[in-house]
Amino acid sequence: MAKEKFTLAHITHEAVDHIGGIGTVLAGLITSKNYQSQVRRTILVGPIQDHLATDPESRLGDGGTVLYSSIDKIDRVNLASKLRPVEWAFNVAIVYGKRPYRLHGEEVTGEAEVLLIDVFQTNPDRLNIFKLRLWQTFGLDSSRYEKSWDYEEYVRLAEPALYALTALLNDQDLPCIMFGHEFMGMPAALAAILDGQGKFLTVFHAHECATARHIVEGHPGMTRCFTMF
Repeated sequence: MAKEKFTLAHITHEAVDHIGGIGTVLAGLITSKNYQSQVRRTILVGPIQDHLATDPESRLGDGGTVLYSSIDKIDRVNLASKLRPVEWAFNVAIVYGKRPYRLHGEEVTGEAEVLLIDVFQTNPDRLNIFKLRLWQTFGLDSSRYEKSWDYEEYVRLAEPALYALTALLNDQDLPCIMFGHEFMGMPAALAAILDGQGKFLTVFHAHECATARHIVEGHPGMTRCFTMF
């Protein structure tokens, strides 16, 4: 009997734009034959960076194909019935499609689905309830960080991302493994723990351990301390 392949969702700020290390890691994974042999669907999830009118296909990067975009009035695969309720509930806009991956200088390719969410005007009441639950359940005090858009944007992304993913998944995709890349992916992972109803497994992918690094580099026995960590 053939082993079932996994469905992976990567929450990242490099779902489209390749800015640094995370984009390199994702490109390497998605084009890897070993990865492809184990993974049936890869869904990259992040916030929409371009809120202005633009060429719809450019929203997903080079070679991307937009299948659904409420911003651009596109629905090529009849997803409105699944995604519009999420948009209405959280006052967000969703863009979904696919994009190819090719490693520079190598003849290896891959493909990923891309789910982008415009969280600029998200429902404030739902957002505040979510922040309260983060505090009550995990001790995460959003009032300390919400003035930073780096934090606020991904807290706003968390719940609509969870429910949009749930709408896109089929029974054979479950449980979906959700990777939270760096701190940006943590709110969505916490939302999955709160409300995923057993449909998600969560993994935190630390591309660098910023907290441990700060502690280690400020310690007089840096080398030994690093080994201990």
